[in-house]
Amino acid sequence: MTAAAPAARLAVLQLRGTEAEMGHQHGSLVASLGGRDALAGFYPTMAARMLTLRTPHDARARVRGLIQPLLDRSARRLDAARRARFPELVARSEAGIRAAGLPPALVRWLTVMDVFQNTIGRLGALRLPALTGLQLQGVPMCSSLAVWGRASATGQLLHARNFDFPGIGLWDARPAVAFCTPDRGLRYGFVTSLGVDLPGITGFNEAGLTITAHTRLHARIDPDGTAIADLGHAIIREARSLDEAVALARRLGAASTWGLLVSSAAEQDAVLIETHGGATRVVRPGEGAAHLACTNRYQHPELARGEIHTSPGFAIDSDARFATLEAAGRRGGLDPAALQALLASTCDPTVPDADNDPADRITGNCISSPLTVQSVVVMPEAGAVQVAAGRAPTARGPWTTVPFAWGEAVGVVEHSVPLPAETDALAPARAAYVEAARLDLEGGTAAALRGQLAAAASAAPREPHLQFLGALAALGARDLPTAQERLHRGLAVETAPYRRAPLLRWAARVEAAQGSRGAARALRAEALQLGPGAAALRPALRRDARWPAGPRQLARVVPDVMLVDG
Repeated sequence: MTAAAPAARLAVLQLRGTEAEMGHQHGSLVASLGGRDALAGFYPTMAARMLTLRTPHDARARVRGLIQPLLDRSARRLDAARRARFPELVARSEAGIRAAGLPPALVRWLTVMDVFQNTIGRLGALRLPALTGLQLQGVPMCSSLAVWGRASATGQLLHARNFDFPGIGLWDARPAVAFCTPDRGLRYGFVTSLGVDLPGITGFNEAGLTITAHTRLHARIDPDGTAIADLGHAIIREARSLDEAVALARRLGAASTWGLLVSSAAEQDAVLIETHGGATRVVRPGEGAAHLACTNRYQHPELARGEIHTSPGFAIDSDARFATLEAAGRRGGLDPAALQALLASTCDPTVPDADNDPADRITGNCISSPLTVQSVVVMPEAGAVQVAAGRAPTARGPWTTVPFAWGEAVGVVEHSVPLPAETDALAPARAAYVEAARLDLEGGTAAALRGQLAAAASAAPREPHLQFLGALAALGARDLPTAQERLHRGLAVETAPYRRAPLLRWAARVEAAQGSRGAARALRAEALQLGPGAAALRPALRRDARWPAGPRQLARVVPDVMLVDG
C-alpha cells in the first residue's frame, strides 16, 4: 500500500452573534478539532525568549527568569487597560480561551507583542543598550503590499502580506480563516492560526477594507494604551472607509509602536497608519502611485524621530524588503500569482542582479524569512482570500483560495491541502535553517543550534548567508579551519557591501586567531574600503585591530539567526 502524501489542514470557521458568543464558538470549534494546548506555553514566554536571543545560551534561562516578572507586570497592566476600555472584546477573549480548555491567564498574554515592543522602547529610552552593551533582538519582520489600478494586472485592488512571527512549527502548522457575522456592525474575517482569535492582525471586512499590522520600535510608548489586538479589531469591524479607519485609530490611540497598512477596494486606495504611545500619523501613497508598501520602519518623519534600531541589520533588512516591495509596485502589472512569488522572494535589492541568483539564496535582506508563518493575498473585489497552507517560510505554498462566506451556520470545515515534495537543490539547506531558527527561539541547546547551522551551510555551499552562520557555528565549536573555509566561500559569492563587511571582519578575526596577522590586516583593510554601506562595522574593525580575539573569545559568539549577524 502506498503511503498517503503529507497534507496540511486548513480550517475555515463560521462565527456569529455577540463578540462573546463568537469567542465561545471559536474556542469550542478549536476544542472539537483537538485543541491547541501548545498555545498555553507559547504566548506567556514568547517575549522573554525573543528578548534574550542575543544572550549566550548558558545564561538565557537565568536572564529569562529575571525579566519574566517584569514582562508579567507589563502584561497585567495592559490587560487592566483592555478591561476598562474594551470589555466586550475581553469577554470574547475569555469565552474563547475557556471554551478551548486553555488557562484563563492566557487572556492577558494576547498583548504579548505590545509587551515585547514596549520593553524594547523602555530600554531604548533609558539608553541601556548604548550604555551597557546590551544586545536586543528586533523581530518579527513582516512585509505587506497593496496594489490597485495600473499596479494591478486586473486593475482590482489586491493586498498581499507575509506575517513573520516567532511561532515556527506552531503558527504555520494549523492555518485558519474565520468569518464573523456579528449581531451589530460590519461582517468581517481574518486569517490566523487555529485557536488564535485576533481579528485585527490580518483582517478584512465586507466593505472591502483589508488591514495588516506590522511591528515598529520606538522610545515613546503608553503602558495603559490600546493594544493592537483591540485597535485592529475595532477598525476591521467598524470602518467602512479609509477615513473612518484613520479616525478610529486617532480616537483610540495605541499602547505600542505599530504600522497598519489599510487598503480599500471601494476607494481604490490605501493608507499607512503609524502609531507610538503618543501619536497617530498617516502616510499616503506618493503622487500618482497605485501601491503602498509596509515593512518595519517608520515612514512618517515625525515618528521616525526616536525610532529604535536594535541593530544595523534590523534597519537594513527592513529597508531592503521595503525596496523590493516598492520596486514591484512601481513595475506594476501584479496579479495574485505574482504577489505570491513576491512574498516568497529571496532576492536582495542591495546586490547586483547578476549575483542575485535565487538558486543560491535563502535568506538575508529579502522578503522570505524562516519566521514567515503566514502568507496571504486578499482579493476583496473577487470576494476571496488566498492562503498559503505550507510550513515556514509559508509563501512557498501550497496556496489555497478561500471564498468570502458570511452568514453561514456556525461551524468549521477543514480542508486537506496536499504538500508537494520540496525538490529544489536548496530544500535540505532551507529545512535545516528553519529548524535552526526554531531551536533558537524555543531555547534549544547551543550544540543543537550549531548542528543545524552546520548542516544548512554544508547543504548550500554558494549561499553566502548560510556560509556566514555556518562559520559562526564552527567558531562556537572552536573549529577555526572550518570557520575560515565557510567565510571565504561566502566572500566568493557575496557582493553587497553591508553583507560582505561582516564576512571580511570575521575572516580577519579567524586569521588573527590562527596567527596570520598580515592576512587579517588585508581583510580588515578591504572591509574599511567598502564605503558607507559598511560604515556600521568600522568601530568593530578598529577594535579588532587593537585587541585581536583568540579562539576562546571567538567561541562566545551568539549568532543572530534571523538577521544573519554575529
